[in-house]
Amino acid sequence: MIALKENHEKIKWLVSITTILFIGSLIFFSIKIISEIKEREIAAIKRYANFLQYISSNKESPYYYIDEIIIDNNNIPVIVTDENYHIIDHKNVIYSDNESKKSQILKKTLSSMKNGYEPIEVLIYNSNNVVINKQFVFYKNSEILDLIILAPYYLSLFILIILISIYLIFYYSNASEKDRLWTGLAKETAHQLGTPLSSLIAWKEYIKSKNIWELNDFQGKWLVMYFYPKDFTAGCTLEAKGFSELKKDFSKYNAEIVGISADNQDSHESFCSEKSINYTLLSDPDGIISKKYGSWIPPFSDRNTFLISPKGEISYRWISVLPINHAKEVLNVLKKKI
Repeated sequence: MIALKENHEKIKWLVSITTILFIGSLIFFSIKIISEIKEREIAAIKRYANFLQYISSNKESPYYYIDEIIIDNNNIPVIVTDENYHIIDHKNVIYSDNESKKSQILKKTLSSMKNGYEPIEVLIYNSNNVVINKQFVFYKNSEILDLIILAPYYLSLFILIILISIYLIFYYSNASEKDRLWTGLAKETAHQLGTPLSSLIAWKEYIKSKNIWELNDFQGKWLVMYFYPKDFTAGCTLEAKGFSELKKDFSKYNAEIVGISADNQDSHESFCSEKSINYTLLSDPDGIISKKYGSWIPPFSDRNTFLISPKGEISYRWISVLPINHAKEVLNVLKKKI
C-alpha cells in the first residue's frame, strides 16, 4: 500500500511537471508566432499607407506598382480618415446593412482602433512636392490573428480541464482508500432602389452651362453611377482613374459614367483637371441622393456602384467596393448585360 501511494505521488508530480512544461512551451512558441504575424500585418498596413500616399500624389496610372500583399489584404480591418478623423474609406470592417447602425459600427470600430495601434500618417503632396493634405490609416488585428492569440490559452485551459478530470476520476474511483464517488463534472448550458437622380449640382468639363442633372438626361443609355467619399483621396483617385482609362470602352457599349460625392463644384473641377477625369462628377453635399441609395456615412458618400439600364432600372450593384480594378469589374458585367 505504501509503495502504491509513493507511485501515485510520483505519477502526480510527473503529470504536473509535464503539463507545466507543455503549457509553457505552447505559450512561448505561440507568442513567438503571434509576434511574427503581428509584424507582418503591421508591415502590410505600412505598405498600404505608402501605396495610398503614392496614389494620392501621382498622376500616372498605378497598376504597375501595386503590391499583391496590399491587393490581397482581405483580413486586416482598416479605416482611413482625413486630418479631422472623419471616415473617408474602410476595408474589412463588418457592419450591418442598416444605414444608422453601419455608421455607429464604423465609429465604434474607429474608436477601438484609436486605443490600439498608433495610426499611420499619410502625407499627400501636390505636383510641387508640397504637402496639401494628410490622412490617417487606423487598423487593428485581423480576426485570424485574434483567434491565434487566444488559441494557446483556450488550448491550455482545455488541457487543464482534461487533466483535472482524469485526476478526479482516478482519485474518486479509488474506493479502497477513500469512500467517495465521483458524481461527474458540472456541464455548461448547451446552447431601396429606383430613386431618380434629380436636383444634383454637377460639373462637366465640356458642358459648364448645365448645373442641374436628372436621370432622364441619360435615358436610352446605360449609366454607371458610383458613389465615392472624397476627391483627391487615394482610393477615390484610383477608382476615378480606373473609369477614366476605360471611358472609351464604356462608350462602345452605349454607357455613360457618373461619379457622386459630397464635394462641391470647385473641388470636382480641380479634381477632374488635375487627375484627368473625363466624365461627369456630381455634387451631393447634404447626402440627399446618397441616402436614398444607401450610400451615405456622414459626412461622406459610401463607396457603392450602381449599373442602371437604358430603361432607368437598376440592373446591378456593388456595395463597399474595392477601388482596384473596379472599373474593369463593372465593364465585364456591362458586357454580359448587353
